[in-house]
Amino acid sequence: MTFEELKQLELQKLYIRNLYSKDEKKKFKDLEAEVLFEKLDLKEMNVDKKVSEKYLATLLTFDEVMEDYIRFNSNASIINIGNGLDTRKYRIKKANTNWYYVGNSELNTFYSQYRDEKYIDKDPFDYSWFEEIKTSSPTRLIVLEDFIMYQEKEKVVELIDNICKYFKNVTIMVETVTKPNDNQTLAMNIKDFTAINKDLDFVKQRRTFRGMEKLYWYNLFLEFKSFSYSKVLLLHKN
Repeated sequence: MTFEELKQLELQKLYIRNLYSKDEKKKFKDLEAEVLFEKLDLKEMNVDKKVSEKYLATLLTFDEVMEDYIRFNSNASIINIGNGLDTRKYRIKKANTNWYYVGNSELNTFYSQYRDEKYIDKDPFDYSWFEEIKTSSPTRLIVLEDFIMYQEKEKVVELIDNICKYFKNVTIMVETVTKPNDNQTLAMNIKDFTAINKDLDFVKQRRTFRGMEKLYWYNLFLEFKSFSYSKVLLLHKN
């Protein structure tokens, strides 16, 4: 995707969060998204309702999974890949952790005009960014949200394999996609991920979630009627 295409995708997601946050009947309040919307002076966008619902379903599930993770790993460093306008750290509870945003230098330069965050201006597939994660945190959570489905499978496999080889005690949060949208190129299922590296394992849930003990992934029904072809998955490597 080009710089402009990536930029528009991020702005569209911010626009959706802003609208959702302003609806008092919805599940979350995202004040940071509302502030950014005003700073960027965004206008009304034409967003397909199904696209919006699927994005929000995935977003809310990532929120719930990350809240659970941070509850048990309060000193973790969170490394967000290719999602420079993400506002989750201001939205979820107990998010007092170190957050990094790895992504395209042009996009990060644009984002940094409006946000004071730890941006690492590197292509996610340029693995020199690994060395820029300067932290004494005992655990690291790498978030690949709304990212892999726009990439080539070989590059995603190589990225995750290199993450496993470089980092110790690292957890990867990623979404599976079985039926990509028209502008998405990649579909990967759970078996595809676990086959990448022999040391990469599922993370079992540490508490009962809505009355059921499960692996750390959830079908994305939530409050939406339409089905989203995604699952949120946590993988861990010691």
